[in-house]
Amino acid sequence: MLQGFSTKNGTGITIYGDYCDMRSFYFTVEKISEKVSQNEDDPQFVTLMAFSYELRKAYSDRRIKEKITFDGDRQIEYFGFQYLWTDLLVLISVIRYQASYTVLDELDQANLYLLEYITKKALDEYDPEGARALKNLLGQSIDTHLYIKLALQNIV
Repeated sequence: MLQGFSTKNGTGITIYGDYCDMRSFYFTVEKISEKVSQNEDDPQFVTLMAFSYELRKAYSDRRIKEKITFDGDRQIEYFGFQYLWTDLLVLISVIRYQASYTVLDELDQANLYLLEYITKKALDEYDPEGARALKNLLGQSIDTHLYIKLALQNIV
């Protein structure tokens, strides 16, 4: 099962999962991405591809690899990667919007709910007060085209 923990300085989230978790979520994001314009300038496509890339690199053992302890003594080797809060909030909005135009099965829906769950949990654990404001953005319609386009223009 995917796990999420706030990064040390609270700038983002570290997402962990075993090989099957990461690969399953990767295929969910790919399925959603197929319905988005394949135009490399489309901000939503860029956002989905960036997240998809991190998932693929994580389960390919090219990012973080850590043994996480559960129940005091059970250690499981997890793959992971870090993602900024701002990017993650926009990503969740993009994924939910695009998922409404995509035929998804129960596993895909479970992956999306799990991403939202670990995001809320990691926000709460790091800063409960700040989390209340940010959790309201989850599932809300953010003008992602405008937000991402402005962000990409400022980078270039």
